[in-house]
Amino acid sequence: MNHFNASTALSGNQRLELLQEANKLIATATQAAGGPIGLEPVIGIMQFVGVYDTPTPLQSIAVEEILGEVETAGIKLTPGLVVLIKNSPRQNVLDARASYIKAYGKGGGNNPANLFYRILENENLRKSKVEV
Repeated sequence: MNHFNASTALSGNQRLELLQEANKLIATATQAAGGPIGLEPVIGIMQFVGVYDTPTPLQSIAVEEILGEVETAGIKLTPGLVVLIKNSPRQNVLDARASYIKAYGKGGGNNPANLFYRILENENLRKSKVEV
């Protein structure tokens, strides 16, 4: 999965299927290893079968940059929010940030992280429907 690549944005069902396949792969790898294994071997297997692409350094910089932009809007990054941001097209994150600031101002609302999460989810959903 390429981060911030609109052409590879996955629908909810596609993400669910991908996670289910990844869980099957992890279970198979754990069974083959005879016990729990570390993250690195699992990522290596996922890369080998084409389920996971390692972000390039440029993508990593882009991720850090976009996370920083979200934080400057007064939004505390939670683990779930970071995952959603990393799996969203860059433009959707920027549009969601602009919508958040327009509606709530920087750091506004009762729970900025949750508000932004919902705005970004809706942005991803809205734009995925437009592409279909």
